[in-house]
Amino acid sequence: MIFAIAALFLIVGIGALLAAGKQLSRRKQLLQWPEVSVRILSRDVVGTRRPGGGPPGFRKEAKMTFEQIEGGTVSSVIFPESPISDARTIERWMDRFPEIVPARMNPENPSDLVLLHGRATLIYVILAVGILAISVGLSIALLALLF
Repeated sequence: MIFAIAALFLIVGIGALLAAGKQLSRRKQLLQWPEVSVRILSRDVVGTRRPGGGPPGFRKEAKMTFEQIEGGTVSSVIFPESPISDARTIERWMDRFPEIVPARMNPENPSDLVLLHGRATLIYVILAVGILAISVGLSIALLALLF
């Protein structure tokens, strides 16, 4: 039984490390793309299509459409994705963006625009939780072996 608990901590820790690594990798890739100015065309609150966004029906997410000022490319890709919450919280989240914001443009495919917002703080928190979970799992397993 104690080894099952240790294994659970290890699985959670490895999952957190993989998720954080994927997010850090994508963020690093986007930061290498050139920055362009975009104008936000629309700010809509929509029902979420992501996992964990099912019932109850109040779970919403943001869909912001923006256009490159020079070039006219239109996109609605946001990284990291908008939070999933109630409509009022999503509206407040979208209102913090001014009309003209910086976005990242893929130099190999100029039609690929991504609105990169925020810092990597949450990614580092997930990374720390993963390291902590792995440490706890290894500690439990080691103590079970010793006693």
